[in-house]
Amino acid sequence: MASGGVLVGEVMVAAGLLERLTWDSKHFGLAMGRIDPLVIDPRESATATTDALIEWLLERATEHGLQHLTVKVDSTELGILQALEAKGFCLVDCLVTYFYDCHRDPVPPMKQLGMIRNYEPSDLAAVLAVAERMLSEYGGRFAFDRWLPRQGVRRFYVEWARNACAGQMADRVLVGERHGHIVGFLGYGMERGPLQSIAVRIAGHGISAVLPEGTGLYPALLAKAIVVDRIVAYDFAEFDTSVQNVLAQRIFQRMGFHLARTKYTLHRGVADTV
Repeated sequence: MASGGVLVGEVMVAAGLLERLTWDSKHFGLAMGRIDPLVIDPRESATATTDALIEWLLERATEHGLQHLTVKVDSTELGILQALEAKGFCLVDCLVTYFYDCHRDPVPPMKQLGMIRNYEPSDLAAVLAVAERMLSEYGGRFAFDRWLPRQGVRRFYVEWARNACAGQMADRVLVGERHGHIVGFLGYGMERGPLQSIAVRIAGHGISAVLPEGTGLYPALLAKAIVVDRIVAYDFAEFDTSVQNVLAQRIFQRMGFHLARTKYTLHRGVADTV
């Protein structure tokens, strides 16, 4: 949609990209966008540089009629975080990313606590029932966003699961069964950016949920995902979770995933809560 940068002499010291979020806009009924990436040269210490870039991006957002913006900032970039907050962005989450090297890391252990298999179209109702029960009140970053309609927040992850099952927001969906009933699922797909820019195949952008009666199946779903696609399809697997989700982080660590990065997520809207 729009991209720009800040020059000092002939050297670009800051750059940002603004894009429209089509699916999110349709779901929430708001014109939504994302700033990604937002990059400042670490040698550039002038706060005016960061302010100028953010202000330029906000002007472009206004020109395109965007009503809501999302941006992620590396947790070490406190200067950028403060500059965004000064422009009306609010901190809504801190994401922790764990990665797995499909070429070097050993196959993670997988206990047979149930059956893991590929999703089939006839599983849709069961998968959505799991998502409805476990994710409709999860909220994530949206739980702290005063600009979004509450009903849209409650349905966001359920609709994400629906689209994952339809192959629109995931390349593969696995389901976990116990006693013949689906009690968990995991959807994931290729990260297009790294593939197009540096030809690295990263599995990520995942969505998952496991019912209490399926306790123990989440590690099995992750392990199966790595085993079935190992080397052939992907170079790395990356999965995010909120810093508050200690259980998920323990599972990643126990399975041999490595901490990759942490990022703050900020939102900015132009209307009060609907």
